[in-house]
Amino acid sequence: MNKSGANQKGFTLIEVLIAMTLFTIMMTLAFNAFSLGNKSWASMSSRSQRMNLIDIVYRFIDQNLSTVGGLSVEDLPSDSAQFSGTEDRFTFIGQLKHNPDRKGWHEFTLAFNANVGALTVSLRPFYPRINVHDLPSETVVLVDDITDVTVHYATGADSETKSIWRDQWQTESLPKGVKLQLASKDGRYWPEWVFAIKIDDSRADRLTDNLTAVMDL
Repeated sequence: MNKSGANQKGFTLIEVLIAMTLFTIMMTLAFNAFSLGNKSWASMSSRSQRMNLIDIVYRFIDQNLSTVGGLSVEDLPSDSAQFSGTEDRFTFIGQLKHNPDRKGWHEFTLAFNANVGALTVSLRPFYPRINVHDLPSETVVLVDDITDVTVHYATGADSETKSIWRDQWQTESLPKGVKLQLASKDGRYWPEWVFAIKIDDSRADRLTDNLTAVMDL
């Protein structure tokens, strides 16, 4: 009896080894699940951050580009235009939206900086009838880890005319739209951005009148 009872107490070496093996397997599975969850969360977080960045940069460009077209040709220096662009950069005269500390007209230049692999925006104050190219500018990185930026400009006589996209814009008139394509270092392309440029005569007249009033002060 006592011998039988003694045999039932404790665990045998085999039982301990099996238990340790099962525990190891369970811990491995748990770790793998945790690791997979972390990777999924990191992937979701990275994707969410990327989508937020896309939205923020798109809104910044769209809102400020919507202010172009308020100056007359007479208000521009001979070497300036309200809008001009090449295949990897464009410049326009507009107003910095939602920034009360930076009122007035500014010269915006969005460009691909190959040295740092980024889409940047440079800002400098713009004063009508004054050459502003000697004024200091501020440059900010909008998107980094970029290998290429391609810009196209839409031309068309009116809203009913089918747009023709070209990679240069060096005329006094404004393009109907701007199309921007960014390529990331990881080989992925950002969503194609298309910005419509619309300005009616009443808005142009109103902005020109405001400008004249400021110049007369």
